[in-house]
Amino acid sequence: MTYQCSSCGLDLADSKRSFDYDGRNQHEYYDPAGRLIPVLLFEEAPGCHLNGNMISDYTWFEGTTYRFADCIDCGAHIGWVYYYGHKRAFFALMKDALVEKPRKAPPDP
Repeated sequence: MTYQCSSCGLDLADSKRSFDYDGRNQHEYYDPAGRLIPVLLFEEAPGCHLNGNMISDYTWFEGTTYRFADCIDCGAHIGWVYYYGHKRAFFALMKDALVEKPRKAPPDP
């Protein structure tokens, strides 16, 4: 399964590169405004542009800091990238910002 930006259709991430935190790659957290945000975690998300400085306030994952992740094509905010120290750990992309697209089956021989 590939995941595309719901705003422009750019390929952002692939389920082959999903990341498990506490044994799961899907989590739900409340943002500071009280909205429930479902996220999917990925080791890599090549369609993301990292934005802003490292933030340590209100992190959802203990011991991490984060930066915003935007679509490199249309600039839509799609999630966050998390770090342990200065080492990038994983991406948390908002499920509502993604469209699932099945991979094409290889042609029959």
